[in-house]
Amino acid sequence: GPDYIPNPDTDAAGVGWIRCENWWPYQRPTFVTPPFAAYVSGHSTYSRAAAVILSQFTGSEFFPGGLGTFAAPKNEFLVFEQGPSVDITLQWASYFDAADETSLSRIYGGIHPIHDDIPGRLMGAEIGSDGFRFASSLFAESSKSSRATFKVSKLFTDGNDVDEVMVFISCNSGLILDQAKALADGETVEFVISSFTDGELDCTITEANSSAYSALYDNVSLGIRNDSSCNYTEVRSGDAWECAISNQPLAVDVRANKVWQFESSAVDIDMSYTLTLYCDAAIEGGQYLGDGPLHNPATLQAGCGPPKPADLVAGSSLPNFSWCKTFLGQGDSSFIAAVTPAFPSSECGWIESGHDPLVVSDQSSCTQLSIRAGRGAACTITNTVFYEGIPASSRAGTLILALLMLAAGLLGFRRFS
Repeated sequence: GPDYIPNPDTDAAGVGWIRCENWWPYQRPTFVTPPFAAYVSGHSTYSRAAAVILSQFTGSEFFPGGLGTFAAPKNEFLVFEQGPSVDITLQWASYFDAADETSLSRIYGGIHPIHDDIPGRLMGAEIGSDGFRFASSLFAESSKSSRATFKVSKLFTDGNDVDEVMVFISCNSGLILDQAKALADGETVEFVISSFTDGELDCTITEANSSAYSALYDNVSLGIRNDSSCNYTEVRSGDAWECAISNQPLAVDVRANKVWQFESSAVDIDMSYTLTLYCDAAIEGGQYLGDGPLHNPATLQAGCGPPKPADLVAGSSLPNFSWCKTFLGQGDSSFIAAVTPAFPSSECGWIESGHDPLVVSDQSSCTQLSIRAGRGAACTITNTVFYEGIPASSRAGTLILALLMLAAGLLGFRRFS
């Protein structure tokens, strides 16, 4: 309190235990604090009412840009004492976050006990809603002639009927009661714009960006398609527009990493190898093999054409798509194919063929890969090089080979001596 701050420009009261008879609320010395027995906090009431009104008026509870900030510079912001000791930036995602901190400030400052807070928030929420409805009756609906509607529909081309996408409308004028709405596959929402001047209203409809889907906007009313938005200019009262948004899943990477294991660089593996990817979803640059459920990749042989019926599990049919890559020699490498998954997921498998007799290929981690929108898959194929049945990468194998050669030499020496 002020008794501990002779000079507010240089002194800080600090914190500590204090007798109640010496306690001051966190206010200026000249501010008369009412003797609250327990009255509802005005800060809690007004701030919650403001949060409700701003949310309903803008159509979103979030600050423009997604973040509200307030800066308190070091040793310049506080007027009761020196401080804060460092630069402080308060941040809130929503109007309600800011309102809650406003309420708490009266508790931290010692002006209100904690039980004055929550009743004020509840009252403010009701007052804010009533106030917005009353204002809307005076302004938003007063001119029936200045009213336009925008209908937005959604289609996921892969049949995704689970995920929702946020759809937004922004206009250069007029009153928008809801600026954002959630939209799922097959659903339709409607935005209403009122209180504007005929021919001066421009609006744009977009959806939230997605890392899993691309969007195509079909301005049904004007017969225009593009991949950025539905745009409407010089809107007049009574207009009814329609925007159809379709979402196509983006291709994901299906990667196979090849790793070689051997010690001696003298081992030369130069024969041709073929790596083939089979999927039940479209592969960019791949070959269409026909409809049917995915085969068991572990039973297939690699190759750029369709698998032979003998390679398939009994009762299964050909996979839908394949993609292959032929390469020579040895060395670690990666192979990536772009696959467009179906909903809810798709299955892929890598198969490698053409191995040298001295090479053993472990591709077990690559034969069953699951992908879905926004999530690809990766695996590793390990090729181990052997020399005459003894692993070249094994020190024990090298020692055994040396001992065998020595034994053969000793037997030959005794035979001819």
